[in-house]
Amino acid sequence: MSSTVVRLHEIVVAARQIGPATPVTDAWLMLFGLQSQAYIWRKIGLLHVLVEAAAQEATRISPNQAKNTTYWQSKINSALAAAIKHNDSTWRVFHDQIDVHAVGYLSVQAEICKLRIHHLDLDREKIAKAILCLEEAIKELESSNLEIEVKLGLIRRLRAMANVLSDYNITGDEAIFDEFKVTLVDLASAKDQGKDVPSQSKIRECLSIIADLMSTADGATALTGPVTRLLGFIP
Repeated sequence: MSSTVVRLHEIVVAARQIGPATPVTDAWLMLFGLQSQAYIWRKIGLLHVLVEAAAQEATRISPNQAKNTTYWQSKINSALAAAIKHNDSTWRVFHDQIDVHAVGYLSVQAEICKLRIHHLDLDREKIAKAILCLEEAIKELESSNLEIEVKLGLIRRLRAMANVLSDYNITGDEAIFDEFKVTLVDLASAKDQGKDVPSQSKIRECLSIIADLMSTADGATALTGPVTRLLGFIP
């Protein structure tokens, strides 16, 4: 399991390492590891959700540090708001909102959460490998002769899986696991309807990579039973 506080701390530290003279748009691209601006606002939205979730987690784990939690939450939200409002400015607008106290409080709580929640990061190389595999499977589906409605449904599902994997540093392993189960059910449903899904070996390869990835996460026993058996939908 991954801690929302730890994930937020990693993002804030990375954000503060971006030079204050960097244009805001370029800073967002660097922070989120994006090549284009198309997904910036989606990532910012997910980041706002993470801040709220991290504050709730910190309050639950360290209720005696509630004032500190409120402090860094307020500072981070102000920094995000400033960067959004002054999108044509430089990253200094972000730096100016977060002081050493906010980072210090967040750092302490991140260390506490690592111990209390047993935070475990997933293998980033395997995540990248799974995303590449899904992109290849999507391309094969796009060029297939599958019924258009079924084809679009499967492509949307695989693309959603790829998006969740790319959002891991914000949304964590829980979101990946949830999407993984939904993807398996949808693909199994396509088979039950008698649909001959092309690229089955490629899709199975993708799912196997993700299953292996998730097996390293805390609570991975949930992969056993019905979910694991669904992997057998592809011969």
